[in-house]
Amino acid sequence: MKKLQGESFGEEISEHKKYLPSFSITADDLPAIKNWEVGKTYELKIKVKMESLREEEKKTHAGFEMQGIEIIENKKGFEQDYADRRSKKG
Repeated sequence: MKKLQGESFGEEISEHKKYLPSFSITADDLPAIKNWEVGKTYELKIKVKMESLREEEKKTHAGFEMQGIEIIENKKGFEQDYADRRSKKG
């Protein structure tokens, strides 16, 4: 997964002053959040529709509308999952 770089605002560019993209969601759309802990990291897969594209001198910005979301449960990669299934057959 690509790590996000964030965006700096103002003239002074510093790693400590970068802002990462964020979003909010209700438990109506993702009931599992009721049992999650603040500060803990979770993996989600989201389906988005691109709504806008704006090109500036140094950056390109895009706007998206979320259309779907799901929790990524299996943290093992495909290769490890396949190896686990083969070892159980043997």
